[in-house]
Amino acid sequence: MQLFDRRIWALALMVALSLLLAQFAFRPPWRDEYWALYFSAPGEPILDAVSGKMVRDVHPPLYFSLLHYWRQIGESELFARSLNLVFLGLGGWLAWSMRRDRVRETALYLLLCATSFWLVFFSAEIRMMAGLFILCAILVLAGRNMLQEDGGRPVDALVFLLCGAAAASCHFFGALWTGSLGLMLGLAVLLRGEPARFVKMGLVTTLALLPVLAWIALVRPDQNPGAISAPRGFLSLLEEALEQFLRGVTVKTAFANLALTIAAICGLGAALRGAQGRETRPLLWAVGLAVAIAFGVHLFLVAMIKERAFIVIIPPILYLASVAVLSLRPEQSRAQVAARWIPLVAALSLPLFSSELFKDRERYGAVRAFLADHPACAGSPILTYERPSDQAQDFSWFFTRSVLAGAFSGEDPRLVRLAEAGEMDWAPACTIRALALSMPRGTRGSEEMYAALSAAGYPIEDWQEVVLGEGRSRVFIAD
Repeated sequence: MQLFDRRIWALALMVALSLLLAQFAFRPPWRDEYWALYFSAPGEPILDAVSGKMVRDVHPPLYFSLLHYWRQIGESELFARSLNLVFLGLGGWLAWSMRRDRVRETALYLLLCATSFWLVFFSAEIRMMAGLFILCAILVLAGRNMLQEDGGRPVDALVFLLCGAAAASCHFFGALWTGSLGLMLGLAVLLRGEPARFVKMGLVTTLALLPVLAWIALVRPDQNPGAISAPRGFLSLLEEALEQFLRGVTVKTAFANLALTIAAICGLGAALRGAQGRETRPLLWAVGLAVAIAFGVHLFLVAMIKERAFIVIIPPILYLASVAVLSLRPEQSRAQVAARWIPLVAALSLPLFSSELFKDRERYGAVRAFLADHPACAGSPILTYERPSDQAQDFSWFFTRSVLAGAFSGEDPRLVRLAEAGEMDWAPACTIRALALSMPRGTRGSEEMYAALSAAGYPIEDWQEVVLGEGRSRVFIAD
């Protein structure tokens, strides 16, 4: 078995692609995906969608704007997810076109990216994370090319500018990675005694960040209700950040392909020394800087660290790993054996994440099944409690209507917003009185829900509450 055994890599890629497509069919969209559908607002003019909805999110608007136009073709959830396939195709083509004379290194890097849990998982979600991963992967190659002795081609700087601007305008961690990488690339050439290239990299990085900086200045997303969390102590914030960071970097990266991890550790020293160290060391510095800034902001400004946000540093880690593996010396026989197992381990380990890949987070299918078991309620009004949200009060209504569409044998339930309900004309054969979806897990929010139903004059004490999906969904029926 060889490192570049085409048959085994083909197997690994087929496993990754099969799992990706299987998620399209078998993993229901969850709350965050419906937020993306809500913000993209295909039925509204783009300017209204941006100013009326996208400004309420904590992320910059580029991904939602692209999704807005994509959904002009088709509005289904499955079609919305397929935008990621466009990102994969275009991103793979652009990344491979930047290989220059580094064919083996680039090939291994892209194969590692293609079989990464992060790309396989997020490519099936209606969110910006897969596109962010791809843009950050391309930024790594553009930065590498710009560090070469010939200064890189003008197209490398252009790709860095455009992909950096796109990453930053999709997610603030994309801006963090673009700025960190650009700064460290500039410092690297400055330390070589090349001030002109330092100015060039500084200009390219600044231009890439200008759109998101303008958005921050105009919209102030740090004041968005979605970005504000309850006050917590320093140690609590630190524990949360470390848990999220380590879970992503260790479990879903290092442990996801132990053969790669072992081989990369053995070859990392060589990868950071000599001529190739001139390219890999700035990359390592950029990863460290991005992580340090993220922790600083999380601890002292806005609690922002989620495991998925560190997706921006996974491509550079995989690039460092690919260089390290190819730097192994012939006498490192055990590490060479581990390196040859990398594609097979990739093929075998991805299915081990099936519980994550196919997780049903919201479990609203149980509500649909419950409604389907009460066909007499098909035309009867059902009170709908909407979970309060400072970020977008109408999101709960949007979410409920979306997930329950066609629940009665293809017919939509007759939902009535609690705030607009008057005297209800329930059908005599229908026992369903009210429902609440997108609730917090457990019992959180229950007291507010009971109080709202009681204040509206409904006999909540006489209704039986059916709790579904660990409390995320609740249905009330008449005894």
